[in-house]
Amino acid sequence: MTPTLRIRDLDKRFGGGRTLFGFGKKKPSVHAVQSVSLDVDRGETLGIVGESGCGKSTLARMLVGLLPPTDGSIEIEGTDYADQAGKDPAAFGKLIQYVFQDPASSLNPRKTIRQILEAPLKLLHAMPADKCAARIDEILDAVNLHAEFLDRYPHEFSGGQAQRIAIARALAAAPASWCSTSRSRHSTYRCRRRC
Repeated sequence: MTPTLRIRDLDKRFGGGRTLFGFGKKKPSVHAVQSVSLDVDRGETLGIVGESGCGKSTLARMLVGLLPPTDGSIEIEGTDYADQAGKDPAAFGKLIQYVFQDPASSLNPRKTIRQILEAPLKLLHAMPADKCAARIDEILDAVNLHAEFLDRYPHEFSGGQAQRIAIARALAAAPASWCSTSRSRHSTYRCRRRC
């Protein structure tokens, strides 16, 4: 069986170019992620633990296509997407979703929760309005949020509720995998069991 996510020899370096006018010594590069290889099977949860600044968030950003890797491969469902990383994050939308470290700041303050949850359903799946409403109800139930929250704005929620809304948005895309840069507490466990 092919793993849902397979990473081989993934590297990320920042910098290392010449000076402003191309004279002088080459600037040293920062090796943020070095030779990471791992497999994650469907239904499996993997935690990556390390001290601050060790490259956990950089690894997560490469996995979801926000940063291109310097070297290595990222296979999702058996297809290598490393070359597409950083070019079209929407291409990764159906494959892998990202729950940001600070979910409240990742939610658009001008949109209601309904609009936030409808966006991946409409944009990635071209889902009609009647099916969107039914799917949103399923997702809200999975993350233990009430339907009455749909017409509210992100600033009206506690940190835990905002995190569950961010998880719900990731689940709305129906990805093969999803990635979070912080521990996701009880709501993640509930949502994994139900979705």
